[in-house]
Amino acid sequence: KKMLGECQHCLIVCGVNGLKWNWLNEVSTHSDEQAMILGQRITKGKITVGGNKDKYSDLCKINEYSPFFLITNVESLRDKDIQDKVEELCKNKTIQMVAIDEIHKCKDPSSQQGKGILKAKADIRIAMTGTPLMNNPLDLYIILKWLGYENHSFYAFKNHLCEMGGYGGNEIIGYKREAMNALQAQLDEVMLRRRKKDVLDLPEKTHITEYVE
Repeated sequence: KKMLGECQHCLIVCGVNGLKWNWLNEVSTHSDEQAMILGQRITKGKITVGGNKDKYSDLCKINEYSPFFLITNVESLRDKDIQDKVEELCKNKTIQMVAIDEIHKCKDPSSQQGKGILKAKADIRIAMTGTPLMNNPLDLYIILKWLGYENHSFYAFKNHLCEMGGYGGNEIIGYKREAMNALQAQLDEVMLRRRKKDVLDLPEKTHITEYVE
């Protein structure tokens, strides 16, 4: 936190809903900061996470005394009230960092979820994924757009990268080599990549042949 100066809060957005609890544990394990899951309630001794109304209510109560890390699932960003509140908190510097985990799952810029992500423009933005590219290069658009490295519309991005043809000229029939090379160079510039073999002390794989009926 000292490295972040006066950064008030960090919003962690989980691309996989169940990872909220994992992030809560990791924060307590690896930092001295406090964390809260938006919408978390204790009812009759049981911890539950409420719906979007509860998450929105928590966002409305965020202040300098709230836990540093705020955790939610990416689906909550489909809610218009939550979208607008997160945008407001980012603009007034209450939330100065947003980290999105498994961001490759958020690839449709026209969806409510995609629009919600693009509104969460904090001063510091971190996109995390083990699979930056799932199906085609267009999946990278929302990642680069949110990070601030892509200023064009999705239509312009698509036409810059793709060879169009087929029925009505609206089908992708290939990709432009020069544009793809430029995209790869851009990724190399903005991506910090770590392979398992570089960060984990794992033994070599053992291959065993098993015969089954």
